[in-house]
Amino acid sequence: MKQIYTLYLLLALVACKKVGEPTAGTVLLPVAWSNPIDSVRAGSPILLKFTGLDESTMASVYISNTFGAAVLSLEKEKNAWVCTIPQNFTRTAGPLHWKLVQHKEVKRFSSLTILPDGRLPPHVETYFGPRSITVGGRDYSMLVTIPTDPFDNRVLTGTEVTIKSEFQNDVQSFEKQTADFIAWKNIFSTNIAGRILVSASCLRTDTKELTTILFPANAEAFEIDYQRNHEYADGNQIISFQTNILKDRYGNKIGDGTLVTFLIKDSKGGYLKTTGMSIGGIAAASLLHPTEKEQWEVTAFITGAAKSNTISVAFEQAVVDFSTSFSTNNRTLVIGPLKSFMQQIIPDGIAVTVGIYDSQGVYLETKKGTAKNGICSFALQKEYFEKGWYRLEVKAAGILKKYEKELQ
Repeated sequence: MKQIYTLYLLLALVACKKVGEPTAGTVLLPVAWSNPIDSVRAGSPILLKFTGLDESTMASVYISNTFGAAVLSLEKEKNAWVCTIPQNFTRTAGPLHWKLVQHKEVKRFSSLTILPDGRLPPHVETYFGPRSITVGGRDYSMLVTIPTDPFDNRVLTGTEVTIKSEFQNDVQSFEKQTADFIAWKNIFSTNIAGRILVSASCLRTDTKELTTILFPANAEAFEIDYQRNHEYADGNQIISFQTNILKDRYGNKIGDGTLVTFLIKDSKGGYLKTTGMSIGGIAAASLLHPTEKEQWEVTAFITGAAKSNTISVAFEQAVVDFSTSFSTNNRTLVIGPLKSFMQQIIPDGIAVTVGIYDSQGVYLETKKGTAKNGICSFALQKEYFEKGWYRLEVKAAGILKKYEKELQ
């Protein structure tokens, strides 16, 4: 009986040994990352090696970075399992996270840093604007540089960028460091109109030249004058108005194309207007002479910016008198010949009017015409004007003549 009990005990010990201990020739090892990496340069190949994996079940590696995420398989290489990271992930700077998964469990995880590749000269993008500013030292354009490695990764924070500006042979250099992807500099205007040139360089890479234009500030108060061939109001000759050289407060000529409005007030309180655009800092505009004696007050404006002095321009009467002849029945009027200051026939186009009133002085109509070869004629038809007495007021070149006539 004692022998049977001893046999059962031995069998139980053997069974327990088979379950709780490895069999001969089997080695149990923890999963290990056999080639730990803290950081690599962008574009360099990355291999993850592991040992101690249970070969009975396939393992996979889950990776993620700013490029995206992927699940990768492993390959057996001697006594290790190897995972090769695809190029799209290795070229993207920043942290690369990975997890080794087997039996639906994370066996190991870690991360490494991919650094920008500084072995080759970087690519430097530049943005500069606005491309036109105003003089005065308050307006500015901003130059922004974005240095990147060959794989379009931003360079390391603190990378030095040299920014240069040139204006009228004065070259200035500024040392800046990248932060938050960029290095930048505000380029302020001067008091002189012209062009500012800028460029940048970073780690042996130079950018192209960029330009901003310095436009003059608003014009200051200015002077105007006029030119004409004679002072007579013949309605034919041209009077020209022009400004002096228009400048801003810093002495710069204003830009070509600046609109100047010449506002003319006549002796009757009416207004005329003519405009001109500046060329070389001077603006000019023209008007025809009036057809009757006038006194003009002329002021020029640059809208929202400046005003000129006021000048007076006087026009003398060119036509001092004219004659009016009537037909036998007084229904046809012939005005003229109209002659100017040298007794020459006035130019065609002078306005002539005839105001018609009945015998009681009630206004009926005004007939209008223009002189041709110094003559203007009107017909008063029976269909519109019955027989009887009328008052006729003939006006030409500022001269008014009144007649009492009986229409037959």
